[in-house]
Amino acid sequence: MIIITLVVLAFITVFAYMKYRTVMCPAVLHNVFWIFSLIGLLVLPESAYMQIRTFLLISVGAVFFQNGFSIAQRPVISRCREYGPTAAINPNTTRIIVYLMFLPFAIFCFQYIQFIRANSFSSWYTMLIFAHNEAVNSSLLAYMSRMIQISCFCLLLLYWKTDTSERKSAKTSISISFVMAVMCVIAMPTRNSMLFFLLPLMFIYIITHKTARKKTALIFLLVFLIFMVYFFLISRQKYAYLYSSGNAFAVIKSEVINYLSGSILAFDKTMTSHAYMGMGSYSFRFFVALFDKIAGTNNAVSIVNEFTQIGTVTTNVYTFYDFYLRDFGVLYALIAQFIVGCLHGTAYKKMKHDNLYGTVFYALLMYPLMMQFFQDQYLSLLSTWIQAIVIVRLVLGISCSNSQLAG
Repeated sequence: MIIITLVVLAFITVFAYMKYRTVMCPAVLHNVFWIFSLIGLLVLPESAYMQIRTFLLISVGAVFFQNGFSIAQRPVISRCREYGPTAAINPNTTRIIVYLMFLPFAIFCFQYIQFIRANSFSSWYTMLIFAHNEAVNSSLLAYMSRMIQISCFCLLLLYWKTDTSERKSAKTSISISFVMAVMCVIAMPTRNSMLFFLLPLMFIYIITHKTARKKTALIFLLVFLIFMVYFFLISRQKYAYLYSSGNAFAVIKSEVINYLSGSILAFDKTMTSHAYMGMGSYSFRFFVALFDKIAGTNNAVSIVNEFTQIGTVTTNVYTFYDFYLRDFGVLYALIAQFIVGCLHGTAYKKMKHDNLYGTVFYALLMYPLMMQFFQDQYLSLLSTWIQAIVIVRLVLGISCSNSQLAG
């Protein structure tokens, strides 16, 4: 059944490419990591006992996404046109934004330094994890980190769209913003946080530089290699006891396969055990959590799932479909995939029409799109997306000298 599903997803991907003629299209990219994840299942003996319904859900879900994306494209969009610089960055307001972002950044840096000086650890990974957890209000730190990164994406988009002769006055501010964003990623050393930074950055660069197909492929390869190096460094620190007692290649191979395919394996095991029990508590968790903050209650479900063991695989992630299936079942999960397809289709259409807001959200949404094989990053990160809407509107509205082109 794995082979059949791979063929179905490959066919859908090829059909989407023939229709849209670019690998930058979310309809083309949607199934890429699902395919990698399914390929990884081929080497896991536990996959022999998986249910047919799991593969049917993945295949039908891919069709629902394509239909949602296609509907959002109507009327049919033209192929990518050649654009010159359509916006100019305002160096004065950009400088103010960077200074405002630097203040909380400096405060958290001070906390990190104080904690690191007062403690000694065996590894940089342990040091950074503990420093983040011990920081005053670490959840606020996470939000500020995302805010700095999203602001950086907006400023880089404007900077790269500005004529090269007019960029010089904003170069220092842009450099400071980028350094702060990189340090925010390093400060919380997780693979997901690196993907959240690398994917939007890559797509914004490709869009603004209008790279040819060969160069685009090289950029994809470079980003993949950077992530794999980071993946190895994190894995080496996180599972140092395995590396010290076994073959390093075997350990990293197992880690990659478990990261790619463990979520589908776990979802297959749990999809019938907790389906239909949430009754909206996962889909509308943000609003329940907001009420909890106001009323001092504790009704919101945890977005950190329980761990499950399947043979040699231990994981607590269950693919994009998990939360939706828990709430109202299979049909609801498929409808969620259709809506997500519409969302990506709308952002893609706006990007193709050179809308600055649409371009940023097209790039940002590449992260949850690529992570569908792993876990839901749409509704589970709703507070982050609301924050992103505010930050993108604010930063682009203030920093763009040609405001009508930002809307």
